[in-house]
Amino acid sequence: MGCDGGSIPTRCELVKTKKKQERADPNEITRVKWTLCALSKEPLTPPIVACPQGQLFNKEAVITHLLHKTLPSAFSYIKGMKDLLELNWAENPEWGKVEGAARFACPVTAIQANGRHGGFAALRGCGCVLSERALREVPSAECLQCRKPFSSETDVLPLNPPPELAEQLLREWKAQQQSLRKAKSHTKKSSKRREKAAADDGAAEMKEEQGNDGDDTRKRKQPEQGHKTKASADKKSNKKSDEKATAAAAKRPRVAATTAAAAAKTAAATAAATQMSKTVYESIFLPNGQRQKQPTFTHYG
Repeated sequence: MGCDGGSIPTRCELVKTKKKQERADPNEITRVKWTLCALSKEPLTPPIVACPQGQLFNKEAVITHLLHKTLPSAFSYIKGMKDLLELNWAENPEWGKVEGAARFACPVTAIQANGRHGGFAALRGCGCVLSERALREVPSAECLQCRKPFSSETDVLPLNPPPELAEQLLREWKAQQQSLRKAKSHTKKSSKRREKAAADDGAAEMKEEQGNDGDDTRKRKQPEQGHKTKASADKKSNKKSDEKATAAAAKRPRVAATTAAAAAKTAAATAAATQMSKTVYESIFLPNGQRQKQPTFTHYG
């Protein structure tokens, strides 16, 4: 430290002061945002996508990190490629010919997309990138590049906006996604209720049709059963009639024989009675009709 008689120290050698914090060059930060991928830090090369905050990424780099699930926590809001917007850039004709020229430019105003000459925005409907100056000075309800309709209030995404605006864009996007999920869930539940109601109605109609078919079947079966019962009864009645007729036919000869025998017996009895009457008559009356004298019987007492 000196003080030994051989040197004379100065104040800067004796007192240590706090070094001034180095500040990043704003121009360099702007250049990095517009020329390098926010995820891989490699040069932006089409296809290029933008997140809800307006940051720029190489599409291939995002896909790789999504597949390997290695996305940094700063980009945890990116769940899939559906959360990103693929951009349609217009090539700068001076790129590669003029030193320091940006690769992309506005197709309307020819302003280079390097952040030094004003901001740029992408249209969510078609992905075309236009300068904010073109959108401001040439008001239109159609894209100035592809002529696709868009809304200036909801379909414009600022690219590489200031941090405060980037946070606001992210909050609005998250709220919109939540509303979409609720609407989708409500629609899904309503659809399920409609499907269930339709299924219940169909089941009721089918059951009713089956009931009607069953009634018709029973109604058809009842006459058939009635016809069968009547036919069976008629058959039994006919069978009994046939049996009676057969029995009557079998009895008829015996009855005839019995009747003939009775008639013969009656005739014989009648003849015998007639003969007896004739004999008695002859024993009492003479041929001339005079009564014969009765014989005298002597009684011995």
